[in-house]
Amino acid sequence: MGKVNRKHFNNNNSQKKKRKTLTFNQKKELCEKHRDQNLSGVQLAKEYEISDSAVSDILKKSEHWLSINSTLPSADRFREKTCNYPQIEEVLSIWVDQQISRDLTLSGPIIQEKQRKAGSAPISEIPQMKAELQEIFQEYELRDIWNCDETALFWHLLPCKTIAHSPVVGKKHPKERVSILAACNASGDEKLPLLFIHKYETPRVLKGIEKISLPVWYYWNSKAWMQRSIFKHFLERLNRERRHIILLMDNAKCHDCDNISIKIHFLPPNTTSHLQPLDQGIIYSLKAQYHKLLCKNRIRAYDLYDDYDQIPPPVDILDSINLIAEAWKIVTKKTIINSCAKVGILSDDEPNTSDSNDSEVEDDIENLQLLINELPITIL
Repeated sequence: MGKVNRKHFNNNNSQKKKRKTLTFNQKKELCEKHRDQNLSGVQLAKEYEISDSAVSDILKKSEHWLSINSTLPSADRFREKTCNYPQIEEVLSIWVDQQISRDLTLSGPIIQEKQRKAGSAPISEIPQMKAELQEIFQEYELRDIWNCDETALFWHLLPCKTIAHSPVVGKKHPKERVSILAACNASGDEKLPLLFIHKYETPRVLKGIEKISLPVWYYWNSKAWMQRSIFKHFLERLNRERRHIILLMDNAKCHDCDNISIKIHFLPPNTTSHLQPLDQGIIYSLKAQYHKLLCKNRIRAYDLYDDYDQIPPPVDILDSINLIAEAWKIVTKKTIINSCAKVGILSDDEPNTSDSNDSEVEDDIENLQLLINELPITIL
């Protein structure tokens, strides 16, 4: 037996046909030829240089491949990404479509965070939770069903875009933050003053001003966060009339307060985006109104600069307090009712006018954009 030439053996192996993978477009084309030209599997395998079994697998999903849009960039892919959680994917897709329709900016981290929350939420149990809340709320009058929630407010943050005739030097976005707690009842007739949590007890602009005279409930701590002591004081203020009240809220640790005069119903973890009225457009409207008023404030300051050749005064914390309080007044009863109806936790016999809520939010965005457009042109 002669000696095997390993070099010659390896060369023969390297000449073997490599496995070929077709793009989505090629698979669609293959299915079309099978349908229109009545080509057999053997003929298609020879033309596309793939195995008969690969052709068979493609033709089994011919309906799917024929539905591929050839104009999309994804049509040139070789592999199709499978979705492990199609229900979450569907919910996320609907949410993204809603934000795009409102001309909002979505980035990768924003979508990932939303997907994380959607993935952790017990979506299949949401309808049952809504039914349970409807049963609980039947014992209360509509005006005695309350909801509260905190949100961060970057009170010094101006629009990040400007008009210019030449390149503009970038500026750091201000990071001054306060915490806001909003509370309202389901009838929309009552809104408590906003609870405003700042870092400092008496900023310079508040010296000589009594805290009780402010249009918000002013609190402070080193991190401008909600604390149990602050929240306990809020509960005492909420039910001074000693009414039969139920308060719907999330289960944050700082909300763990003993209070016998108010029935508190904590929402399960990761369900506030589905069950909390304030997350259905109320807080969004509040912030939209705030930024609208902030733009008006800056327009007046710039006009003053042009008329008297003065440097526009910066926005201070007192301006922010007055602006956010005014914005809370502007949030309409209609917005509150629509948000409560949209979340679906009230009884079915309550009036449902949620169809008009989206148009109202769109009007806020349009008006805000008009104000941004009025800001002076930057010329360098």
